[in-house]
Amino acid sequence: MYKKKEEAVDHLISACSKIAHTDYLDRHNRVASMICWNLCKSTFLAAKKWWEHKAEKVFQKDDVNVLWDFKIQTDKHLAHSKPDITEVAKKQVWLVDVTIPRDI
Repeated sequence: MYKKKEEAVDHLISACSKIAHTDYLDRHNRVASMICWNLCKSTFLAAKKWWEHKAEKVFQKDDVNVLWDFKIQTDKHLAHSKPDITEVAKKQVWLVDVTIPRDI
């Protein structure tokens, strides 16, 4: 494709820098959207099918908040303070960070 690396299957599915911010991000967001839909379907009015779910920045109902791709404010500087999904319910906070590893 770009003649910089060997175009093996494992390179194309997980290591190609040219499609990292497009195809890989889309794949990641689809998985995160399915997880978000599962969190939202019991509390919020969610789509019948996970692939029809539209992730909003904030889902809020009563004492439950589900935050999508929301930066968390901390006392100390953290390089990675933006989990994919944060659920805040009463006195519990769930942080969900999705990764799509390449397994051989």
